[in-house]
Amino acid sequence: MDFFELPYRRAELLDALTRANMRLEDRAAKKREAAKNLQLFGRLTDRELAVLRASSQGESSKVAAHKLSLSPRTIEMHRSSILKKLEVPTFAAALVMANSADVLHS
Repeated sequence: MDFFELPYRRAELLDALTRANMRLEDRAAKKREAAKNLQLFGRLTDRELAVLRASSQGESSKVAAHKLSLSPRTIEMHRSSILKKLEVPTFAAALVMANSADVLHS
């Protein structure tokens, strides 16, 4: 928010309007990104979300498998499916994306 002393200068007003427009564009871009992330996470099954949450603690596939009563191979298959559905190259990128979308704490 900008405050102006009267009489204000035209250049100050234009600068303030430019900054406000940039903030609006930034917010709109963040909303579009959040909507895209929400759509991508909507593709995941409940089991894939459980694997994502169990793996978010930095534990190995064996530990996550034990927590979810699955085999480590099943965990790896779910992780692979998560990467494809979220369109990310690494599982770490999926975790960062999930953390920013606040999916890990649901």
